[in-house]
Amino acid sequence: MSTTTPVIYEVTLEVDPAIAVAYDTWLEGHLRRVLEHEGFESGHVFRSDESVADGWQRRVVHYHVRSAADLERYQTVYARQDGSVAAPTAKKKSTPASRSTAVMLRPTGNTA
Repeated sequence: MSTTTPVIYEVTLEVDPAIAVAYDTWLEGHLRRVLEHEGFESGHVFRSDESVADGWQRRVVHYHVRSAADLERYQTVYARQDGSVAAPTAKKKSTPASRSTAVMLRPTGNTA
């Protein structure tokens, strides 16, 4: 019997306030679509009321994933198809409408 170690996949987003409402709507739908994939057990979007240094707004998404293997499968097979690049964008010349970083956090369960 193999055991899996649950992980939290955290994505930190910084959003141009000019599109924050549209982005939040898109993000909620995107979260629901991601949770349809095998191994994704739950997810939550955290919104900060504080702006980052340049006035953008921060969102942090936590996905609770059954295992690192499930996360890797999603990232290599589905992420490009799921519209990760289809987030709303502002019509600005050289400033992107959102910036993101992602990290796999420490296991959420006992490893013993």
